[in-house]
Amino acid sequence: MTSSAVETESPDLVCELDNVQGVVDALTSVRWKRHQDAVLELSEHGIVLIVEDTGCLQAKVYLQRELFVRYDYSAHARPRFGVSLGLFVDCLSTFCVPGHSGTIEFQYPGPDMQLLLKYKYKFLRATTSNIPSSVIKDNRGSKLTIGRGGMLKVQHLVSVAKPSNTHPHIDSVGYQPPSRIAYIEFFVKPQVDEENAYDS
Repeated sequence: MTSSAVETESPDLVCELDNVQGVVDALTSVRWKRHQDAVLELSEHGIVLIVEDTGCLQAKVYLQRELFVRYDYSAHARPRFGVSLGLFVDCLSTFCVPGHSGTIEFQYPGPDMQLLLKYKYKFLRATTSNIPSSVIKDNRGSKLTIGRGGMLKVQHLVSVAKPSNTHPHIDSVGYQPPSRIAYIEFFVKPQVDEENAYDS
């Protein structure tokens, strides 16, 4: 086997954007249906989002490479792929924080040929890495919210009830009262660019 076959291919595009709200506004302007598909075309000049409606109406949003703080394009052709415009806009909207301009990274393709969105929270992995697998298995849900200044709040809801076979309040039909829930909360600040941290 040659070394080139073992190497992982670099993505066609890795870019970073620091004005997510502006892109959300631009994409929302061409979203005229709740469930609408779009095509993204990547090039060395930027990203073009194309929306069509029954072949008689077409809209394009041009996101030129100058809009991005980083734009690394290495594809040999112009990749084109479909996205759900509504889902894409909703995803991007979750990263819009009033008064804060966080950086988001786009990467294409991901491991399954998908578009990856990465937000710049350096310690996000720590919010789940130390939780035992038995607790993760009984996790009742997780909630992510972004507050003022880009502070990310990660909340895990975890059952702390005893296993059902030893619970004294289970009746003959198997009814069990609602289990007790513990809230595990993490607060994660956005990653600060070390070069600009002391500019102000």
